[in-house]
Amino acid sequence: MKKATMYNEPLLRSMMVLRGKTTSALAKTIDVSKSTMAKRMRSGNYSRDEIERIITDLNLTSDEAFAIFFPHKVPKKKQNDS
Repeated sequence: MKKATMYNEPLLRSMMVLRGKTTSALAKTIDVSKSTMAKRMRSGNYSRDEIERIITDLNLTSDEAFAIFFPHKVPKKKQNDS
């Protein structure tokens, strides 16, 4: 059984293609080996600093970054009518 991740790997890979970035290039961006990058891409286990570097390197908008790294929306709280 595949572990559910809290990030959108296919969208990250799509953005990499659109920006002309390889897995090796992104690994250099976050200062890890290619094999570590492959593990991170499968697990979605990135540090905050790594996420910030990826966002900068891929020139992601806020919406794109949230769609990749935080794809599950948090339900809005209902307001009481009091």
